[in-house]
Amino acid sequence: MKVSRKQFLKYLGLAGIAVAGGAYGGIKLHKYIEEHPNMKNLKQKVVLLGFDGMDVRLTQKWMDQGLLPNLKALAERGSFSALMSTNPAESPVSWAAFVTGCNPGKTGIYDFLNRDLKTYYPFLTGVTKIPGRFLFDAIPIKKPKILNLRGGKPIWGYTSENRIRGKYLRAPGAFPPDEVPGNKLLAGFGTPDIRGTQGTYSYYVDDLDYAYMKTKSATRGKDTEMGGKVIEIDKNRDGSIDTYITGPRNFITGGKDEVTVNDFHIAVLPDKSGAELSYQGRQYTVKVGKWSDWMEIVFEFNFLIKSRGVFRAFLIGLEPHFELYFTPIDFHPLKPMVSLSYPDWLSEDFAEEYGLWKTEGWGYETWGLNEEVLSEQEFWDDVKFVMDWEAKVTYGELAKDDWNLFFVMYQNTDRVQHMAWHLLEGEETHPAYRPELAEKWRDMILWSYQQADEIVGQVQKIIGNDAVLIVNSDHGFNSFRRAVNLNTWLVKNGFMTLIGQNEAKNLEDLFGQGQFWQNVDWSKTKAYALGLGQVYINLDGRESQGIVADGTEKKAIMDAVRTGLLNLRDIEYSGPDYPVILGVYYGNEIYTGPQQTMSQAPDIVVGFNNGYRTSWQTALGGVPVDIFEDNARKWSGDHCSFDPSITVGILLSSIPIKSHKPRIIDILPSALTLLGMEPDKEVDGVNIF
Repeated sequence: MKVSRKQFLKYLGLAGIAVAGGAYGGIKLHKYIEEHPNMKNLKQKVVLLGFDGMDVRLTQKWMDQGLLPNLKALAERGSFSALMSTNPAESPVSWAAFVTGCNPGKTGIYDFLNRDLKTYYPFLTGVTKIPGRFLFDAIPIKKPKILNLRGGKPIWGYTSENRIRGKYLRAPGAFPPDEVPGNKLLAGFGTPDIRGTQGTYSYYVDDLDYAYMKTKSATRGKDTEMGGKVIEIDKNRDGSIDTYITGPRNFITGGKDEVTVNDFHIAVLPDKSGAELSYQGRQYTVKVGKWSDWMEIVFEFNFLIKSRGVFRAFLIGLEPHFELYFTPIDFHPLKPMVSLSYPDWLSEDFAEEYGLWKTEGWGYETWGLNEEVLSEQEFWDDVKFVMDWEAKVTYGELAKDDWNLFFVMYQNTDRVQHMAWHLLEGEETHPAYRPELAEKWRDMILWSYQQADEIVGQVQKIIGNDAVLIVNSDHGFNSFRRAVNLNTWLVKNGFMTLIGQNEAKNLEDLFGQGQFWQNVDWSKTKAYALGLGQVYINLDGRESQGIVADGTEKKAIMDAVRTGLLNLRDIEYSGPDYPVILGVYYGNEIYTGPQQTMSQAPDIVVGFNNGYRTSWQTALGGVPVDIFEDNARKWSGDHCSFDPSITVGILLSSIPIKSHKPRIIDILPSALTLLGMEPDKEVDGVNIF
């Protein structure tokens, strides 16, 4: 086996620790050794650039206007096409289809959320946790594990098995990373923060009533609807503040309590230009209205087990209210508690070479902006910060020429469209539209597309004309003007029965497994909605309290739900002729796959029309009073739960395509064919070149 000098030094450095007993989680020294010395060095190279959410209509419009010159040049050289997404057109669903070439019935990824058939509680799809065992709640006897549940062989599995050099950066659905000898894999979308969530920010404020009004929280507790931690502070006589920093849930005790850092001290600078933050012997200075540099932290689960984290701070203001924002605390890429890459040392190498980064897969401060803790300026500055790091890594790793298949995924286009759609021209009637914001930020989405265009141009310069360049998104976008409470519709149409009214939910309920469905009478409920546009029949023999017989009765209820939803109208807002829902699909008709994954498929998938989307409360199993609600949030554009026919992505390539209707599942077999590989028989996509 071949060992690089750097790997050999790491091997020596860890050997003593390993002999002494090792660190928590164990040290796999073989991962510091080149495991596949006989890799093929093909002449052919393929580069895949994924830009989450780029819409075919906006891309075509701005290419025609000459605003995306590099994408236009690529289209003229090779091809440009609409790209059909999955159903639903959601990022975890569509990117799972992208990396495997399989439909959701085989990947088992149908939504961001699914439900436990015994408790009806929601859980995040794609991963599962296996608890560990600890002697005296301290000494690990059996370490906990996190398993990736995505079905289908990912593209990095093909390149590794065929001894082809693959490099995958910020790869979606790659947490925890697969072992792919001879390849490099850095997990991206789907990687949790240190709390195990998709981005829990912290908001320090001196007045909870002010915080409640500012964030427009659905609940009056200390957690916002989207899971932000609101921490009320009191000032000492000298104006300083003593408080705490919220960390992960303690997995040793089953996640019932949180690990915190309790020596957090804040001292306002004498000139009132900022504050000094200190904890654990560390000191950081933050200025009012400025993002901080990276801050580091250590959370102690007990005297043996610790986890390192990184985050950034933004000091919103000192007067009239003290307001401080922390980004989600992410796993530190230097020796993280969980693996972020394959090989393990890759994340450490990247941190040393390119600097720290947001290891959490969501990666952008959408939740802080949506709840108006942050402004558009702070959000946009953070977007550019993240993009600068990702572009730097892309150019640096491409130039190393140690790959035949290179993939990197960018999410800026998706996150910016979510948060700025209401500012686009033509959205003046959007409930969230504000003319003063539109005047300044109308071109925010265009700028994000132009960032993608710049990356395409720079990548083209690095790889030249010999490598095949493929650029794609996973779905398009639509306007989210009105929220639809599907469970409320089910109640009002006799499919669900309540005992009293459900309370509003927030994401902390999900991740902390708070109370769900506490007022639902399952003995009289035939159907329920969960996630972003999924409806399930309360089936006898499947759900623990199911009452609907499989077969004729189930089919009759599904047909009644479909007919009712297709006839749903929001007359006062859109008139009697505008359908709220374009399509209602049966899971067993649009998905195919093994029983193991098909058993978790939704019975019904709802495809909304432009302007309408499943409400946040529906996603968490909530049942608000009204069916329709204005969406006055800054999260104003979306793709989740919209009908795939109006949520179309893009595909560009440096070579012509032979298919007029390419699908996202076609990209894997097409890339494999270019490199002389054949996809497995389970793959649903076809070669389009």
